[in-house]
Amino acid sequence: MRKIKWLFGLGAMSSLMALPLIAASCKKESLEQVTKAYKDAYLEFNNAIEKDAAKLKEFKNSINEQKQDDKKKEILKQKNDWVKKQIPILQGLRKKANDAFKKLRDVQKNQKIQIIKLVHTNDEHGRLVFDDGKFNNYSGMQGLAEVMSRDFDRDLLLSAGDLIQGLPLSDSDKGLTISKVAHQMGYDAVAIGNHEFDWGLPHMFDIEKATERMPFLSANTVWNEKALNGKVKIRKEDGSFTEIDVKTKDGKTPKVGEKVFTPYIIKTLKSGLKVGIMGITTPDTKFTSLPINSEHVDFLDPVQSANKAVEELKAQGVNFIVALTHLGVNRSDTAWDGREFAKKAKGVDIVLDGHSHTLVKIEAHQNNKTYLTQAECHTKYLSELDITINAETGDVLDVQQQVRTIEYTELLGGKENKLEKINKLIDDLRKEFDTINKAIVFKSEIDFVHVENFEITHKDGKKSHHWKGRTQQTNLGTFGSDALAWEFIKANPQFEGRNNDEFNLDNVIGLMNGGGLRKDVPAGDVKREDILGISPFGNRAGAVRIKGSTFLKLWNMAH
Repeated sequence: MRKIKWLFGLGAMSSLMALPLIAASCKKESLEQVTKAYKDAYLEFNNAIEKDAAKLKEFKNSINEQKQDDKKKEILKQKNDWVKKQIPILQGLRKKANDAFKKLRDVQKNQKIQIIKLVHTNDEHGRLVFDDGKFNNYSGMQGLAEVMSRDFDRDLLLSAGDLIQGLPLSDSDKGLTISKVAHQMGYDAVAIGNHEFDWGLPHMFDIEKATERMPFLSANTVWNEKALNGKVKIRKEDGSFTEIDVKTKDGKTPKVGEKVFTPYIIKTLKSGLKVGIMGITTPDTKFTSLPINSEHVDFLDPVQSANKAVEELKAQGVNFIVALTHLGVNRSDTAWDGREFAKKAKGVDIVLDGHSHTLVKIEAHQNNKTYLTQAECHTKYLSELDITINAETGDVLDVQQQVRTIEYTELLGGKENKLEKINKLIDDLRKEFDTINKAIVFKSEIDFVHVENFEITHKDGKKSHHWKGRTQQTNLGTFGSDALAWEFIKANPQFEGRNNDEFNLDNVIGLMNGGGLRKDVPAGDVKREDILGISPFGNRAGAVRIKGSTFLKLWNMAH
């Protein structure tokens, strides 16, 4: 009997031991079911909005091609009525997908295989508001904020830099308002791009103080020897300048080799996953932003700086790492190229790139160990990544990307502007701006085109997109160069060595770099804000006397 009792006891014990296995099996099955439910709901939403976005584009094309005003207004009304009807349908599908994602995030907590949702932009360049004009088509930070405020849960929202500088409205307070808007939207981090230097480091430090918990990152920007006893010129409200000592963002005296900005942060997601996020700044900042603003810093090698940051992050238990690289792709200097970075940096899982204003859909490098993408610029695209990872090893198992356009924003109600805090930030800025900059300067009978994108096929067969004005002469480039020469002649400056020379259109030639013109302007009334948008940098004209033969050499080299 004792033996039988023992066997019965063993049987009961075996049953109890099986319970955790059964429970684990059910839990695993439940995770699979929840994952499938999310993917199905997300696919349903994506298919629906992709179809409607195509139809919305057809409406817009019909409006732009229509010559008769009455017919154009009729099509516009049809478009608006149709969009109004589709918004609640698509919002309902997005809510269904988002509810499924939230459930998935709860179920997969501390699980080995997880899906994380990473949303990113880059090179926003002061695009504050929705603008579907003929030459623009960008959602604006305000439009994106509206969309992401409703049923759009995500794990991370990131920018690869050049958030500030770009359009007159945003530039009127040197990017402070757009930074505050990004802060309100919940951006987790922003890379330091070259244009974050446009108004000097003291101003950038002021922006950081105003956007606490939204760090600006750069792991390769360090103080140099010039910073030890350096001075910085600050423009006062009356337009005059004063000099102040170079200080860190904490108000301390810099140390040579010390990081200027926070190099990286660690975020713990709701699933329990620890994510490292670093910033990398393009070394060409030395000459693509006003050089005087970076004279006290050095930009270290991007790959070496990233490798060092990875070592430090790994030592803190982080095995999934995102690099916000303001480097760009298709560069002649491959050492500073985003793709070269993705190929060579060790231990970086996701590279979110910027700087070259290129749409790069997700691509794999290093035998699928590192993935790179870029969302072009100006909030024309919002990239939404679903990344499946092994949480124990940090390995990326799959990446699914949705690239959202302005049509997506409009179809989800992004033009409605219901967010009070963000609306107030923009409205307050606009009131001050409009008092001066809405004045009409002149009327143009032609479209000025310069930043329009077009495709180039390289010798190796690869294709890339570039601004028209960066690769060839444009009517806006000619207009800007002529205006520069005319202003110089009209100013008739006096300087040492002039020798009573007379300046006229026969001996003065204006030159404008292609990247210095930043906006297309359609025919019609041209306002002061349009002129500011064309040339937003506040640069000063410089003049040199050269021989005609020297100029011809310069011209031939440039062409």
